[in-house]
Amino acid sequence: MFASEDKSGAALFALGLDKDILVEETLCLRGLDPDAKYVVTEINRDAKLHAELPKAPVSGRTLMEKGIAVRLSGKFDSASFEVTLAR
Repeated sequence: MFASEDKSGAALFALGLDKDILVEETLCLRGLDPDAKYVVTEINRDAKLHAELPKAPVSGRTLMEKGIAVRLSGKFDSASFEVTLAR
């Protein structure tokens, strides 16, 4: 995960390496403003979604404490997410 210095956004990456099974992990973000609202978008998705993302903006605190549950379905499956300040 990479967060901008001004806490206006972040990029989150997940990669499945060595498992031929469905894996679900909760990834807690870091470096966000806990009081700001963010929109999370999956940016490399194909036909399948790797996470059920909130439709409404969510607080930085929630993203840092509860995280995002990401599902990867085998070797080299990957997911990329963009986190931006809600406008």
